[in-house]
Amino acid sequence: MLSLLAQYEESGIGGLIETLARTPIDKVVMFAVVCTLIRVGIWKYLHEQPPHIRKQGWPRVLGFFQEVCDALIYAGILVFLLIRPYVIQTFKIPSESMVPTLLVSDLLIVNKAIYRYSDPKSGDIVVFKPPQLAKDPGQGDIDFVKRLIGTPGQVVEIRDRQLYRNGVPVNEPYLNRELPVQFQAVDFKLVRYKGEIIPLIRDAEGRTPNKSIYDSAVAQADRMRVWDLQAEPVPEDHYLMIGDNRDGSFDGRFWGLIERKDIVGKAWLRFWPPSRIGMADGKK
Repeated sequence: MLSLLAQYEESGIGGLIETLARTPIDKVVMFAVVCTLIRVGIWKYLHEQPPHIRKQGWPRVLGFFQEVCDALIYAGILVFLLIRPYVIQTFKIPSESMVPTLLVSDLLIVNKAIYRYSDPKSGDIVVFKPPQLAKDPGQGDIDFVKRLIGTPGQVVEIRDRQLYRNGVPVNEPYLNRELPVQFQAVDFKLVRYKGEIIPLIRDAEGRTPNKSIYDSAVAQADRMRVWDLQAEPVPEDHYLMIGDNRDGSFDGRFWGLIERKDIVGKAWLRFWPPSRIGMADGKK
């Protein structure tokens, strides 16, 4: 409880919500056990009192705390063991990769149930587990949020900063290209290299970023040849995720595709801060 109060004082109600949403299940179980022990102790004490004593003074206060413990136990089971794993959860935007659609510290409600009965669609804003290459060294379990740009079977290319899906130009009104960055990607495609589908990305001068599969996996002797390879479709059961802040996002153009099993859910609603309340994709 003291840690939660400290979190609230440090970062306000948004930080408190995020802390509760990220509470490990073992701590939730431990909290439920403590509440259960308190509840049993109160029940035993009250059970030993005459009926007319239980409804007055100190026993009456203990009866109230017993009901509070019951509520906390049931709420913990409902929220942390049923709703959070299978229905919805909250997510806090950690970076500028989705500007202007999503801003740093926006709190989202993520629909985890929708992709259990439907497939992700191009244009969805998706929360997912990133591959190891996308994480910082030593970074543990973490979720990313990006826009789904390519689904299985789609050929996705970016030529001169214009997105093409199956050869057709795509209108992207959500893009942000205003933040200054050192590497501005203008070209992208997926190719098959040594039997693997890998992403290729480069800037206007033909340079590639250091932190990319292309830079680390393609032999130096093949650098020129590989750019002439035909663009490949997104493979079955895989998805391409790219940030709306196209020049300030470390995404699938650099580290590749993610598998269907790594998708957590669809970003549904912005609910904090109050001035940002609305649909996660900005639509009415």
